[in-house]
Amino acid sequence: MKLSQNARIVLYGTMTLFFWFALYAFVPYLSTYAYSMTSNTALIGMMLGAYGWAQILFRVPIGVISDRHNNRRFFIRTGCALLLVSTLGFYFSNNVYWLILFRAVSGISAAVWVVMSVLFGGYFAPEYRVKALTILNACNLFGQMIASLIAIQVTAKYGISSTFLIAAAGGLIALLISFTLKEKKFDRKPLSLKNLLAVGRSKWVLMISAMCILSQLMFFATTSGFTPQLALALGSAPSTLGWIQLLSTAGGA
Repeated sequence: MKLSQNARIVLYGTMTLFFWFALYAFVPYLSTYAYSMTSNTALIGMMLGAYGWAQILFRVPIGVISDRHNNRRFFIRTGCALLLVSTLGFYFSNNVYWLILFRAVSGISAAVWVVMSVLFGGYFAPEYRVKALTILNACNLFGQMIASLIAIQVTAKYGISSTFLIAAAGGLIALLISFTLKEKKFDRKPLSLKNLLAVGRSKWVLMISAMCILSQLMFFATTSGFTPQLALALGSAPSTLGWIQLLSTAGGA
């Protein structure tokens, strides 16, 4: 069945919503879940950080390879599949080392976000690319908010491990939708390694990157890291930890 442009945009936004739903449904509870397996905060920090390290290692290579082969659907589908694997892996993990592994797998999955943004932007005329990315980021954040609202209810009734199953359901929906995507070929020559390194030395890129590093540090060290542990220490019930993420993403959405 041939889909209209608007239908493809709606499907893409829906896929993005469920992709980030699956990535963040369990995040407020992850450090607490890990703490039930070990009291070693260094290991818990390593588990939380594996998500970021995986993205550092894989984001640029994924972007370069997808540009070189002018193929982004493959990476998006692979990312959705890895997301599904990671959420089920969390559910069946019985020690913190498995959590570290599957947190890294979820980081590799999240590394396709740039590719997802590029392909979605290609569905729009050049003058509407910023608008396109704004729409896509809104879907991203609304996915996180919906995940938080559902997780609050589910954890209250079934416990923290149930968040991995609702995340897996979201990942499966994102994966199924990813097979409906239309590839958009870009008529441009990929940057050479020399030019890519030159971009990386730009003072504007370095300045904005530094700001992003600080922003990510604050978010992952607090909301997605140890703020839930502080909330528990202050008497919060585990089922209410989703409110922390909900409130932190509401403004952005």
